[in-house]
Amino acid sequence: MNPPVFHNAKERDQYREYWVREFVRRAEVYRKNNASKQLPTSGELVSTFTELFYLASAKSVDESTEAAMRRKLAYENRLRDFQKKYSVAARDIWNEAGDIQYGSPAQ
Repeated sequence: MNPPVFHNAKERDQYREYWVREFVRRAEVYRKNNASKQLPTSGELVSTFTELFYLASAKSVDESTEAAMRRKLAYENRLRDFQKKYSVAARDIWNEAGDIQYGSPAQ
């Protein structure tokens, strides 16, 4: 789920928008397939996965190693909090609902 490294801010922002849209799409598929599971609203998903995108991003040139390590820890904690709150790992949503039978990726 980690985003690739970008050296161009515009490309990173475009990819982030795609990544978040795709995650929300997959979460909606997962929600339909697992009606007993409570997931955040689409708006909450956008906020959560926008935050996760930045937390999961590779260390930037001007970022200290300590800051990158704190960000990585925050990412891991946020994923753990998500799983604890919703009883499903974000990666499981990504993987299960990514099957082509559920439609094309977000455009």
